Amino acid sequence: MRAWVISLMLLGLANCSKAPTISIPPPVDPVIPELKPGDPKAVFSAELYEPILKPYCNKCHHTESHESLDLSYEYIKEGRIDSFQPERSTIVSKIRDHGHNCWSADCLQDAEELLAGVNALVAVLEEPIGTTFDIKSKTTTFSETSPVSIEADPNDYITMPASSGTGAVNFANMLTDSPDGAIASYVTSPAGGAPKDQGDPTAGTITFTVDIPVAGDYFFWSRVMLPDDDSNEFFVTINNQTLQMISDPSVDQWAWRQLLTQDDEPLPQVLTLPAGPVTVVVQEREGGARFSYGLLTPRIDPNLEQFNTQFYDVAVDISNIVNTEATIIARVWKKAQGEDQAKAIGVKELRMISQQPILVQKIFPLIGDYYDQSHATYSQVSGTFGGPDPAAQLITTGGSLGTTWIGDMATDSLAFGFESLSVAP
Repeated sequence: MRAWVISLMLLGLANCSKAPTISIPPPVDPVIPELKPGDPKAVFSAELYEPILKPYCNKCHHTESHESLDLSYEYIKEGRIDSFQPERSTIVSKIRDHGHNCWSADCLQDAEELLAGVNALVAVLEEPIGTTFDIKSKTTTFSETSPVSIEADPNDYITMPASSGTGAVNFANMLTDSPDGAIASYVTSPAGGAPKDQGDPTAGTITFTVDIPVAGDYFFWSRVMLPDDDSNEFFVTINNQTLQMISDPSVDQWAWRQLLTQDDEPLPQVLTLPAGPVTVVVQEREGGARFSYGLLTPRIDPNLEQFNTQFYDVAVDISNIVNTEATIIARVWKKAQGEDQAKAIGVKELRMISQQPILVQKIFPLIGDYYDQSHATYSQVSGTFGGPDPAAQLITTGGSLGTTWIGDMATDSLAFGFESLSVAP
């Protein structure tokens, strides 16, 4: 009986004209909570995320901030908008003041669109977004400050401005329309044509004779303007050693470039020099490259901005907080940034000048009485600074010392907020 049933089953399968089918249920869309009109997230979606952040900002920031509505909403609430001064919101100021990835030809108009969306969101938020400080210093306007000069150890900086060079053979006449103050001259040669070989008698050259104070290892830097990949090379001969200097283009900006090795992974070129006179020759390799300044230094970090930047010291009195004479000095410069090359302040360092050491927990720069989330470098501060030891004055962050503040030195003011500030025990 069992064999007969099995035989019938096999016979039926053999005579079957269609293969068995498997039914797969259709995919089910995820359940997305409905956003009610007037709900902050709904307003954010309609006024900011869908029309602006999703189509424009998500191209670059998709994984970290704008990949989804929820992610973008939380990202924006983390200090990127300000309920108290919506026009100072980071997402607005970066477009308006720095031309950060504008999506049309008019950054100001784009910033106005963003501001309208921010205002709509602020109007429906249950709790305001923004930073206020219980511990806050007095205020100093940037325009009250005076220029300062930085004293440098002359043994650390063997300088070669183009105006001090000799025999600028075949280079164009010395030009003096450089826009950057202290360095006001440069040499160049006409753009185009084939690159020159080392030693080519038709190539432009300029020669310097410098005195090396102490024998040892040095590094060579040059301040150059390199328009493109066809105008970004020089030859440099130092103490009879000729090296090719190839640098990334700086387009229409003056920039410091270091002499590097010509390896697959270039490193700073170490030059072992004797004490005494040394000859340095800079020779044209590609036309159109401009050379304004050469520098030999034993420092791996030569702090080169001091050669073409006017610094200002902004003194902010914090005596009212710590009940002892104390001042934070911000050494800053006017920094060109964004499409209008303005409204930015470069920060070289902060120093604590006080009779007694001061214990600091987090510093928040307030530009025009406003804290911008992008100014968070010094929020990493945790330590004791100032007092009688000059070496203890520099306020370190645990991260990068240099930073940029969004502001205008002609009109803005500076103050500081703190998480805590007191005389060190």
